[in-house]
Amino acid sequence: MQANRSDRFVEYVDGCDRLRTMEGETVTDETVCFVREVVATYVGEHKQMPAMCSSRDADVMLRKVLPDGSQERVVAIAMNNKNRPVGWTLLGIGTGSQCAVDLTALLRFVLLTGAPAFLLGHNHPSGDPGPSADDIELTKRISQGAQAVGLKMLDHVIIGNGRFSFLDAGLL
Repeated sequence: MQANRSDRFVEYVDGCDRLRTMEGETVTDETVCFVREVVATYVGEHKQMPAMCSSRDADVMLRKVLPDGSQERVVAIAMNNKNRPVGWTLLGIGTGSQCAVDLTALLRFVLLTGAPAFLLGHNHPSGDPGPSADDIELTKRISQGAQAVGLKMLDHVIIGNGRFSFLDAGLL
């Protein structure tokens, strides 16, 4: 399948199992064998994506990629040096109140995109964007893991009826 020029943002899902454009179209299996090149080249056309300069910008992006629902979902958005998104991945789908995140899968995704930084985001189906003790611990663990491999975690934003930014709150 030839990618359309308007489909500049690609989601990397389940290791290499499938790719989807922002519009939800699944890329064919023939393309999947070239996933590393697709992520590095195709998504590399990031000049068209707006820079994310604040937690408000992250909130807007997260609301596009996280559907409303009764399950907590966690995503990572890989960012270039100018804070432009170069790709994103769904890291996990949990219950109404928790979701496990595999640090190795997160770091692998960011490293494969070639991005120096990333933003973590998730939803709270309850609507309360305030962080739980588990959210705070997860953020510390991921930030430390990222630093260990030379990556920067720019923020962790929780969306619900409003948003909570770990960076804005001085917790990152």
